[in-house]
Amino acid sequence: MDKNEEHLNRLSSTMRLYADIRFKQLTLFLAWHTIAGAGIVNYGTDKFIGSFSVRVVLSLASIFVIAVIWVMEYSATLFWDKIQKQAPEIWPVPDSRFLKYVNASTMGFSLYAATYLFWCWSSIQWGFNPWISGFLALIGFIFFLFGAVSYYNLRHGNQSNEK
Repeated sequence: MDKNEEHLNRLSSTMRLYADIRFKQLTLFLAWHTIAGAGIVNYGTDKFIGSFSVRVVLSLASIFVIAVIWVMEYSATLFWDKIQKQAPEIWPVPDSRFLKYVNASTMGFSLYAATYLFWCWSSIQWGFNPWISGFLALIGFIFFLFGAVSYYNLRHGNQSNEK
């Protein structure tokens, strides 16, 4: 096996790794929401700690879980794209003139943003401090802007962060 073929094999394996990571992150996201939903249905109004109900605690935990998975999703997407640009013949990107932004990445980011805001809104509805929930929503908006700018730069060929 020559050096170029070995390099392409390594790039291909790394791309599969990041694709698998993204799938596993979505699985964790769905598993968490299954657990949170079951906790809210079964114990929602019960008190957890002090005056906090189980549903408030689960909504705050959900905000944290989504934020972590969201950052991991951005990271995996950025690394996958960087590797794909090094060897586009391994994993070609389909022509998407008409549906340029309708793909797994934007749908995943939209899902994370929508559920993040849902949990922020739910925490307010269930009696948590609206200022803190509003601050958490602002952090989510910053995540969303960071992702939108990063993804826009990827799709429009901005290579300023590649050295």
